[in-house]
Amino acid sequence: MKNQSLSVKALTALLLILLPILVVFIIGYIRNREQMERHVLEEIDSLAAVYDDFLARALEGYRDKARLLAAELASAPDPLSPGRFDAVAGGHGTHIFGDSVETILVADADGAVLASLGNGGVPGEDMAAVVASLAGKGPAVAQMRVGSDGLLLLVSAPLGRGAGGGAPPRTLVVALRAADLEGLIGSHAGGGGGPRAGRYVYIVDRDGGLVAGEPPRRRPHGGWAELRAVRACIDEGRSLVGFFGDAGPGSSALALASRCLDEPAWVLIVEGESASLLAAGRIMLRDAVAAAVVVASLVGMLFILFHRNVVRRLHALAAATAEISRGNFEVELPPGPGDEIGALSAAFNDMAAAIRRSTEALRESEARLRNAQRIAGLGTWEWHIDSGEFVCSDESRRICGCSPGEGGSTYEKCLEMIRPCDRVRFEKAVERARFAGEPLDVEVHIDLPGGAMRYVHIEGEVTRDAAGRPVKVSGTIHDITEHVEAQEKIRTLASIPEESPSPVLRVDKDGVLLYANAASRLFMEEEGFELGRPVPQGWRERFREVFEAMESREFEVSSGGRTYSFTLSPVPEAGYINVYGLDITERRRVEAELRKLSTVIDKSINIVFITDRDGIIEYVNPVFETVTGFSRREAVGRTPRILSSSETPEVFYRDLWKTIKSGRTWRGIFKNRKKSGEPYWANGIITPIMDDNGEITHFLAVQEDITDKLRTEEKIRSLASYDSLTGLLNRRKFVGEMDRWIASAKGRSSTAALLVAGLDEFRFINDTYGHAVGDDLLKRVAMQLRVETFSHLVDGAGADEEANRPFVGRLGGDEFAVFVPLADAEAGLLVAEEICRKIESMPPVQGLVVATVSIGVSLYPGHGESSKELLKRAGAALYRAKELGRNRAHLYRSDDRYLEEVQSRFTWKRRLQKALEEDSFEPWFQPILTVSDGSVNHYEVLARMRDEHGKVMLPGLFINMAERLGYIGAVDKAVKEKALNVLAEFRRRGRNLSFAMNLSGKVIGDEKLLDYLKRKIDETDVDSSSIVFEITETEALKDMDKAIRFIKALKSMGCLIALDDFGVGFTSFFYLKELPVDFIKIDGSFIKRLDENPEDQLFVKAIVDVARGLHIKTVAEFVEKEATFELLRTYGVDYAQGYLIGRPAPHIEHSPFPRPAERANSD
Repeated sequence: MKNQSLSVKALTALLLILLPILVVFIIGYIRNREQMERHVLEEIDSLAAVYDDFLARALEGYRDKARLLAAELASAPDPLSPGRFDAVAGGHGTHIFGDSVETILVADADGAVLASLGNGGVPGEDMAAVVASLAGKGPAVAQMRVGSDGLLLLVSAPLGRGAGGGAPPRTLVVALRAADLEGLIGSHAGGGGGPRAGRYVYIVDRDGGLVAGEPPRRRPHGGWAELRAVRACIDEGRSLVGFFGDAGPGSSALALASRCLDEPAWVLIVEGESASLLAAGRIMLRDAVAAAVVVASLVGMLFILFHRNVVRRLHALAAATAEISRGNFEVELPPGPGDEIGALSAAFNDMAAAIRRSTEALRESEARLRNAQRIAGLGTWEWHIDSGEFVCSDESRRICGCSPGEGGSTYEKCLEMIRPCDRVRFEKAVERARFAGEPLDVEVHIDLPGGAMRYVHIEGEVTRDAAGRPVKVSGTIHDITEHVEAQEKIRTLASIPEESPSPVLRVDKDGVLLYANAASRLFMEEEGFELGRPVPQGWRERFREVFEAMESREFEVSSGGRTYSFTLSPVPEAGYINVYGLDITERRRVEAELRKLSTVIDKSINIVFITDRDGIIEYVNPVFETVTGFSRREAVGRTPRILSSSETPEVFYRDLWKTIKSGRTWRGIFKNRKKSGEPYWANGIITPIMDDNGEITHFLAVQEDITDKLRTEEKIRSLASYDSLTGLLNRRKFVGEMDRWIASAKGRSSTAALLVAGLDEFRFINDTYGHAVGDDLLKRVAMQLRVETFSHLVDGAGADEEANRPFVGRLGGDEFAVFVPLADAEAGLLVAEEICRKIESMPPVQGLVVATVSIGVSLYPGHGESSKELLKRAGAALYRAKELGRNRAHLYRSDDRYLEEVQSRFTWKRRLQKALEEDSFEPWFQPILTVSDGSVNHYEVLARMRDEHGKVMLPGLFINMAERLGYIGAVDKAVKEKALNVLAEFRRRGRNLSFAMNLSGKVIGDEKLLDYLKRKIDETDVDSSSIVFEITETEALKDMDKAIRFIKALKSMGCLIALDDFGVGFTSFFYLKELPVDFIKIDGSFIKRLDENPEDQLFVKAIVDVARGLHIKTVAEFVEKEATFELLRTYGVDYAQGYLIGRPAPHIEHSPFPRPAERANSD
């Protein structure tokens, strides 16, 4: 878009404005059309229901009348005699049925007519067949066709056996004119007689004949039985509602509703033409299209005006600007209207005039500068660092041997002109100027294009931006060739010692300094030497000793921060000593650095060794000896193959040597072997060491022993896939294995069985005998499941294939799962029932607990084609097995699950309603210990329910059902209100406590609950900061956004938040920073065996460290052992809760709570 013209952008903007309007209109029209269609169908269907009910009542009225007439006949003496039958049937029949009666007759059980009245007496064959079908039945209604268009409605009623009861049963049949049905249903709106104008009501029998009413269509060729509504009643016995296009030739689509009648076998049809019913929608669409055309026209006119008055003038301004950028400063815009663009054009003309004047002045100034530079032999230059552009004046180009005006110069090209001997020095001077802020001042040789050489003096300074970053270097270049050549001639006349870069001095036997070259000046200043004067006393002593010994001596002297090595060479015949000095400062610095580097390598925590270019070890550090077991004497002179584990392929080593011999560094992980044969893993880096010529002389290898790290990572991976208590696959790994098998089974006719097993009454076992017994039971059940699975593997189908091996997992809590590939329903139930028998026959755990399991079985693919569906169905079957009495296996069935669940729901619904009405829910309190000082000022509020006998029920027995039945909100309110009253009472007594209360996942986001809590906190006058609401980790992660909003609402009231059951699966750390919580309660599965399980210790440490870094307090649940408590105190856990601290109780202790250790001592 940024390269498009202003017209295109304006047009695009208008289209973007109109597009949402168009989209909203289309969506609105579609929704209104759909709503209108729904209303039409609802109205048609309601009308069909009215007529269906009306017709059913009318037919029932006919039956009642037939029963009444039969009763009259039955009460008359000898009713079938000709005179008596005509009198009774004719008189009462006309009175009861009116003028619509065609025939009244009586038939026996075989359909033989015993007496008849009306229409010529005895009926024809068709009538006889219908009468025979009605004889012997109760009150009934049937129809009979008479000719091509006639239709009779036959109503029957039983008459009885006659006098004495010895005669066979008889049936009264009354034939009525069906044309009277027209009066019942009316005619269509076109005829003006229907109940709703524009709607058509008619009746068709299932043989395709029209019974009553006038359809809005021509009769189909195959009869009315071809209609879709009729076929639906005949074939499927169902009614229809909807829009259908089978209205027949020349007809539009119809809105239709039908009803199927059983006696007689009729179809009631109500129809309306959709064109007339939906006419309002077409009118709405027409008006909207007209409005859209008007709006589009207005937008088009607006765009034309904008283009003419704005875009064209801006184009002219842009063209003039482009001319100026090309150097044409004579351009001028014509004067325009006095609007903003006109003012901009006038300002542009003024700017162009000012540029013309400035350009002329600049040209004159540049001419004067070029002349001055030519005379002085001084050129200027600029280097733009970011773009690399190098700009030179004409004089600079002349000095460098280039033609004036020649372009295309860069910093790199200019650098190439400098002789190699000076290039590095010049680059360093530039770097110091750029980064150290030193002025650029350097003299260098340059080679001209023709082969000549010049000596130039280059000066410059750096320009920096607002951030201090160098962006440009500006300077001058001065040709000093003639000056340097003159100085060189002078230097060649000086003596040879003067050329020495090192100090050279001459001292006579009396210690007087006779000569010193230029390199000695710094040394002389530091030591106080002066030509023609005696040297300092210390030096005179040294010179005297040399004269006496008449032999050369060497010594080192530190002076002025430099280190010199001096050689004193006596010349006896001349009576003086020549002193030759050498500045060895740099050499001593390098030697010190080498000693420092050697110390660093020796003290390194990593393995370090150095080999020559052929791989022969020349040096190893102490860590090498400690880790590998090879001493320095054993390793030096051998190759690193002494560490080879023989498990690394040769191609690995070939790649390694290829890399380092090419001068590149190699990085990788080795599996090596120690001298003892024990393997270890090392993360290594090997770097070539090169001499001054770039030749490789040695290789430096540095390795980090990562064996413990890899073992820890392997343990973490194991914990991520296996249950730490039982060693079985955890839920995530088990589901992953199921998904893998299902994916591989796609497209094949494979079957499988999923068994989900749950321990019966496990919560009761845990609460009664403690978690140690519960854990032992879980481990023994897991072992039994492994044995049974292996047994099935040996005997079952597919045991030869690794992909079809059964596997076992723990889904969580007391639930286990077994997946048996290639098993059908019979095999799956067989395995499940065998598991039930084996577990029931296990010895009691610690001689106390006999375990049983209930198992639900689902089948792939019959009950689901995904792990989610199979787990859901197996879980439903498990609940069904528990409801049927536990200790059994049940195969999932869709037909009986609902009935059992409804019965259970109704029972619990009555119990929960009664408990709420009788105020049977109460809070119990479990103490929470402050680990740092052993005080107890915190309690967790736990819900309890008393049954009809007053027995306390644990929450595991009623909370889930309360959530499922929608009573959890009422239960929460009942318990929390009582807890708040207790908290307020302690506050009035002067004891400041805090209560932690659980919130069900079902109430997260409940605005009414928030209002209730705020009201109750205000009513009880408790300190809201003493209330901690606990939300389980799993419920919080289901909908993070909703959970965060709910937590923030509670915190705005002053309450605190705790995240319960934290740490399961270790996915929690990612979300912890998102949830504004004050406490985390570490899941009890990590605490129960903390003193025995190093993995649990690792996880708890990590949780505490992360929480402390986020300023979140930690609470450990299920603290049952002193050893566990001591570990928690060592790790820095803030609070502890569990049976070691105290069990839940209906009342709160008033005495201070002792430390666990003190309590043990007092016992």
